Amino acid sequence: MLRTYAEYFHNRDITPSEDDDNFNTIIRRAFSQMRGQVKDVARPLVIQHYGFNSSTARSNRLLEDNRRLYQKLVERDAYLHSEYKDPKNLRGRWSHPILTALCCGAFFSKETSDGVVHRNLFSPISPQLIALLATVVYNCLEEYRSGRFKAIEFKSVSYSAIYNTHLSNLQAINAQGGDFLHFLGKEMFEDCM
Repeated sequence: MLRTYAEYFHNRDITPSEDDDNFNTIIRRAFSQMRGQVKDVARPLVIQHYGFNSSTARSNRLLEDNRRLYQKLVERDAYLHSEYKDPKNLRGRWSHPILTALCCGAFFSKETSDGVVHRNLFSPISPQLIALLATVVYNCLEEYRSGRFKAIEFKSVSYSAIYNTHLSNLQAINAQGGDFLHFLGKEMFEDCM
């Protein structure tokens, strides 16, 4: 994931000096902060879009409903589909509105947001960023694995395999021909602007 973050910061005013051995450490800290900010935007969106009950009530029924919902969403990556409620009939992969909502909220919410200030870097939304957004959503879903919300840190070490799988899947779609990724990234960008 470090490459994705390096691309994210590529044209910013952050430049390493030749004598700055700690530059990578500084960048890693900035990436960690960015991951945390994206995660903060994602948590309420996961509740809103998928219907988890985040109540502090500890009824067995609520916990079981959340557990079943979690299992249904992660099976075959149903959470990425616009039509996910029937796991045997998934449609619209990479089209669930949470991806655009998360992109908009994390990178385009204010005039000073990175997506607004550096719109040339975000137009169209890159496959790397789409894979990152999907990975953050997955991490938030994992917080409901037991049925009761339990915070799970979003660390690149823990989620790089999920990110790489998402990115590979996106690139495989692109390799089949067509402009799906370009269209998806362009549509997400336009929806956020």
